[in-house]
Amino acid sequence: MIPGVLTSKINRMNNDNGANDADDNGEELCVGLPEVERQELLHQRRESQQENLLPRQELERLLLARQRREQLLEQQRLLQEQAETRRVFAEGAEVRLARMVRVARRQEPPQRQAFTTHVLERQQQQ
Repeated sequence: MIPGVLTSKINRMNNDNGANDADDNGEELCVGLPEVERQELLHQRRESQQENLLPRQELERLLLARQRREQLLEQQRLLQEQAETRRVFAEGAEVRLARMVRVARRQEPPQRQAFTTHVLERQQQQ
């Protein structure tokens, strides 16, 4: 066997981006390594991926917590808007009621208006 051919074949295998190795998740893996070293390298990669998985899970948990907090703030803002709308409407109802009373009194005949005023004054005195 010619030494250059073997070296060429090993180089091709090394540049193959791990296509011959199903355990490397598509990452480049030197297939020219002895099996023990190759397995150790794969083992280190798996450990590294598991270590990276924990921070990713923590990040996802924090993102979910942030999203939930934003949802709660939005709900609180909506509730405050509803409370303000109710307050404004209640104030408006009092104003509308007072206006209706004034309009009704203006439309009453003067004698009836005087009698109503007299009755109200008597009730307040008692």
